[in-house]
Amino acid sequence: MTTRAKLIADILRGQENSDGSFTDDRIRAALAGKPPLSVDERLLLWSSPDARAHFLSVRREFRRELTERFRSEDLGYLERALAAAGGEDDAEKFQGNGFSVMIFHDNLPGEEWSISCQLDPAYSDILPPRTVVTLRDTGDLVWASGVPDDQGRFGGVWTYRGETPVQRLKRNALWLDP
Repeated sequence: MTTRAKLIADILRGQENSDGSFTDDRIRAALAGKPPLSVDERLLLWSSPDARAHFLSVRREFRRELTERFRSEDLGYLERALAAAGGEDDAEKFQGNGFSVMIFHDNLPGEEWSISCQLDPAYSDILPPRTVVTLRDTGDLVWASGVPDDQGRFGGVWTYRGETPVQRLKRNALWLDP
């Protein structure tokens, strides 16, 4: 066993099984950024498997409810916009329900494409602060993921080598996963 693995094993073995002062309401408030977790609460998450399990359980439920709210507001998806589209321009922009996506070819070695996602105010107003948003397609390929900046933008670099984003959009729709 490596020194690093032994250290991690020792730390995990010494953890207490206590979920401390976490209540469902406190976790939900922290996930909504009102207020964020304190230093002591973050330390509790690191030190207690029970606290982590409780937090993750509430977070899964919170995200499921958030996804349902976006769906009920008809936000967070882009139909297969390129089904009849032509070639692969250097940049293309697509408007979804509650967001827009711009894909552009970097013309760099490796044929890289960049993806930029801009959330509309209707989507951003519902999204709690510091929430990671993932742009994926109906084939479950992640295009970009991150915490939107103050203007509601996040992005990424296309890493899938099977096809270009333009080719992929001919067969798949896009959607946001909060």
